[in-house]
Parts: sequence; structure tokens; C-alpha cells
Amino acid sequence: MKDNFIYPAIFSFVDDSIAIEFPDFENCVTQADNMDEVSRIAKDRLALEIYDYQEDDRKLPDPKSFKEYNAALQPSQSLAYIDVWMPYHRAQIKDVYVKKTLTIPNELNVLGQLNNINFSQLLQEALREKLNMH
Repeated sequence: MKDNFIYPAIFSFVDDSIAIEFPDFENCVTQADNMDEVSRIAKDRLALEIYDYQEDDRKLPDPKSFKEYNAALQPSQSLAYIDVWMPYHRAQIKDVYVKKTLTIPNELNVLGQLNNINFSQLLQEALREKLNMH
């Protein structure tokens, strides 16, 4: 299965937001509030669309040429190519869990159990905070 995909996106600058459309896919649209989040939001939306196509065993569309899209752009629009690496996005979408074995001091184990601490949840929260994923 192919892992890397590149498709054109049309950015339309409307009022205080940026509309993002993937013209090779029917109704594949989203929006961003500012330029800082455009790339992430566009990648997430494209990855979700590709994931849906793959899950349904549908053939992905072939991207049209740059010239075809560029000629049709309005003054308030721009064209960009968005690439997604699907192994990362599949992991995000499926939320696959991996078993990890760890060793902690007995004192922490006893106190955690007495306080009904969910060790798995605590480790996830700590990792997300450490990785700035909150």
C-alpha cells in the first residue's frame, strides 16, 4: 500500500478565515482561522479523505495538472500542494494502543492503587504534556 500522497489544495481567503478545498475530491473541504494552522488542518483533512477511500477500497483520484488549477484561480485564491505520510495519520485515526511494560517503585505503586490512580491514563497524560500535545 502506498504511504505518501501529494494533492493540490486551493486556499480561498475569505474575511477572517481561510477556506481549504481539495478539488480532486468531491466535497473535501475544511477551513483554518489563520496561516499558522493552514498546513496542519489541510494535512489532517486530506489524510482523513485518503483514509476513507482506502477503507472503502475506492480508487484514489489522479491529481490534475498544476496548469489546469492555476488557470481557474480567482484573485483571492492560491494553490498549494499538500503531502501526507499515511502511516502517521493512520495511527492518529485508528488510535492504536501499544502495550508497554514499566517498573516503578513499590511505594508509588501502593499509593497509586490506594488513590485509584489509572497508571495507563497517567502515563498517557504525562507523555502528551512532555511532548506538548495538549
